[in-house]
Amino acid sequence: MRFVYAVPLAGEWGQTVLRAGYSIAFVREGSDVMNAVIGANPGGTVSATRSIALNSLAPGTLFRDRPALAPPTIPAAPTYPITPTSNPPYSPSDSANAFLPNLKIGYVQSSSANLTRTLFSKLAMSPIVVRTFGINTTSMRPT
Repeated sequence: MRFVYAVPLAGEWGQTVLRAGYSIAFVREGSDVMNAVIGANPGGTVSATRSIALNSLAPGTLFRDRPALAPPTIPAAPTYPITPTSNPPYSPSDSANAFLPNLKIGYVQSSSANLTRTLFSKLAMSPIVVRTFGINTTSMRPT
């Protein structure tokens, strides 16, 4: 949503004009924000990859053969030893990351103002001030 307003100030129309605008827009940060935060947690993982190299997909499998493309079975209980995901495994600098339960969609407020003054027939001066402020943007914050 954007609002713009222009007012002639002095002289003939178009010689000195003050313009101001305001807009608000949602921020779409993508799923990588969640993957980066949750994926940084230490611990074991279960691979759901299907490939011929891993012997989890038969050579010559067609994409229309849905049962052959189903994800591998995930064990109901952990399989030991659990392979650590960090190197060195489980260092003192590891952290546990999570999202707040009341996470809100971020948005950005922008406002601008400029004063345009015609100096000659083909020359104008226009200083511009722009302000942008992000609210509720997702980021990792230390506790």
